[in-house]
Amino acid sequence: ARCLEMRNMPNMATGPQAMVLQLLSGIPLFRHLDQAECFEIVRILKPITHPAGTLLFQEGDPADSLIVIERGSVDISLASGSNDVIIATLGANEVLGELSLIDRGERSATATVTQSLHGYAIHVRDFDRLRDELHPAAYKLIRELSRVMYARIRAVDERLESILGYTKDPSAALKETEKTQ
Repeated sequence: ARCLEMRNMPNMATGPQAMVLQLLSGIPLFRHLDQAECFEIVRILKPITHPAGTLLFQEGDPADSLIVIERGSVDISLASGSNDVIIATLGANEVLGELSLIDRGERSATATVTQSLHGYAIHVRDFDRLRDELHPAAYKLIRELSRVMYARIRAVDERLESILGYTKDPSAALKETEKTQ
């Protein structure tokens, strides 16, 4: 866990900071940050707590923060007609709202607290300031967020391939078409 490595510097973490560094070190999104870079992130984290039943955000709301879950759980759902379909349940050491740090668009899903949430938020304006000041942590997070997004796109592509039965290999698709003629 690089957040906890000293890398030619004394361990600067004490008390609550040490606990937050420990939390970040267990989350893949932050795994490439060294201790100094983790401190850059710790500086902009805002503690949050929400009881079960709290609507954190709705699909279509402005995307204004990433949330790091320390304790508790959150259901992620999408509207489907008159129903909501739960597509994921997130818990300790997971994050939600990652896209907000990149595209500043609208929330792509609804997030509802199912077990009392204790965690931290990174607000877009604070992340933008970190990036504008050319802090390495901001750029490393952007790079890692890109990897996460590419992995998700690949997973969706593979799922569509299995559901729809198409293939990405055009020559294989052509051979399959020739067999049916």
